[in-house]
Amino acid sequence: MLPATPLLTRQQAARFLSVSVRTLDGLIRTGHLPQVKMGKSVRFRHSTLEAFVDARESRASSLACPAEGKEGGQ
Repeated sequence: MLPATPLLTRQQAARFLSVSVRTLDGLIRTGHLPQVKMGKSVRFRHSTLEAFVDARESRASSLACPAEGKEGGQ
């Protein structure tokens, strides 16, 4: 049986994140992006990439919220 969500290649993962493969490789190298190693190949779970994006979105939202709260309360 095939998994519901197939593993993505480096090129597919980079496209999903809207970054270059070189930037993706940097994220891997610095430990910011988990990977699945299969021999010499590297693959990515779609759910891992979504979590990576969500984590960054939360940080941006938490920085924006206090400013919005101040403006709305004045």
